[in-house]
Amino acid sequence: MRSFLLQHLTSLHCPDGALDDILVCASELATNAVLHSHSGNPGEHFDVEIALRAGESIYVAVRDSGGPWARPRAAGTPDEDAECGRGLQVVAALSADTGITGDASGRTAWFLSQWKPV
Repeated sequence: MRSFLLQHLTSLHCPDGALDDILVCASELATNAVLHSHSGNPGEHFDVEIALRAGESIYVAVRDSGGPWARPRAAGTPDEDAECGRGLQVVAALSADTGITGDASGRTAWFLSQWKPV
């Protein structure tokens, strides 16, 4: 997924800073699908939807295979030394908009990133 995004966004002249943010956000959502749903189980999968508005924005959505979250989210902010628990905060900080829809039968996590043409 990262190489596909990199190839296509580079050809659309996406600025380097925006490109880096998009790759981080897309990787985070795909990783969450594998770690926190049935998508990480043998034989399961996740789907990625990408919608580009050339020279302006990208919408990326990752649909998981459902199931309970593999690790329940702790209340509040993650411990300063914790190795996980900040991914969706990073996506929110690096994107113009983000969200999650769905339930235990399958969730879609998405983000929208916008940039000015170079």
